[in-house]
Amino acid sequence: MDKNKIAQIWIESVLYTIIGLSIIGIVLAFVIPKVNESKDSIIVEQSITSLKQLDSKINDVARQKGNIGRIDFNIKRGYLYINSTGDRITLVVDGLTSLYSESNVSISDGNLKILSMKGQKTNTVYLTLDYELNITFNGKDDEKKITAANLAYKLLIENKDNKIIDIRGG
Repeated sequence: MDKNKIAQIWIESVLYTIIGLSIIGIVLAFVIPKVNESKDSIIVEQSITSLKQLDSKINDVARQKGNIGRIDFNIKRGYLYINSTGDRITLVVDGLTSLYSESNVSISDGNLKILSMKGQKTNTVYLTLDYELNITFNGKDDEKKITAANLAYKLLIENKDNKIIDIRGG
């Protein structure tokens, strides 16, 4: 074989490798954002499910004075904000790459209100439960912020009076 044929084979090999890597890069540029969007959507859906379970437990306990319920509450991303003074529980899911729903438009899902907010770099979803019950945390009208963790939080919910629901744990 002469040197020209060997050089041509090497040039073709390098060109095919560059073309292959370029195609892989282009495919990844389209696939990775879709994967991240799907992950964000799954996290929001799991958060909605967890908050609905908490709401269901609170409503079950509220039916009769002295009832006590326990729930394992998972927070994958964001934080749970128990606003005892406003009798409101909000789960904030932040750092999302895409919007879950239309920005600045509140959606009702039963007692749950879902609000997506568009940020400059990332987006945030607010999942809110409003109560006509007096929600307290550890027996006080305090505000409590529970952050994301790998393990589930064990929350105890107690009906202290027909209109006072106390949440303990966190």
